[in-house]
Amino acid sequence: METGTAVWAGLLVALAVLAALILVRTTRLVRRTRELEQFQQAVDHLAASLASVAVPLVESLDTMRRHAGDPDAVRAGLGAARGRLAALVAESAALRAPAGLETRAATVTAELGRAARAVDVVSHGLDALVAGRGDRNLEAETSLKRGTLNLRNASEAVKAVAISVRALRPADLGRGGRAAIAAGQRSGGTLGTYLVPDPEDDADPV
Repeated sequence: METGTAVWAGLLVALAVLAALILVRTTRLVRRTRELEQFQQAVDHLAASLASVAVPLVESLDTMRRHAGDPDAVRAGLGAARGRLAALVAESAALRAPAGLETRAATVTAELGRAARAVDVVSHGLDALVAGRGDRNLEAETSLKRGTLNLRNASEAVKAVAISVRALRPADLGRGGRAAIAAGQRSGGTLGTYLVPDPEDDADPV
């Protein structure tokens, strides 16, 4: 009788331990799911917000390449673009990334910073262009081309991060998944670096 009681007691203890393990794993999975969803939404928001600034500005600059744009009109909108990008940089820097995704969060922040600096480069080019009374001198051409390329590439880079993050699942944030993510980042993975060619290598005038 005592042996049977001991067996049942042992079984109950085993079941309690198993239930505790299941609860812990379920809690971890729920937490990972919530953290990943929040991060995915945040990165999607940052990518869309950057595109809403960069795409219209790049289109305006491309129009100027065809000698059909108004430098003063483009320059008038740079203040709003600069303010919006500064806010996005701050928002991205404050974003808490799930374990294993810190590098991708840092990439988004870095690319937003590059876009913000690109607006300053564009502003310099427009100032040079306006001061030259329409003469598209080398300084203006170089600045406008470099700024345009960096805006376009920064937007595409953040979009690439958003796409790669959106494809992740909570299980990917487990120990093995984090190792795979880190390995992919070290080797380039889906987040290849966007290189901006030297403006001097492109003979097409702005």
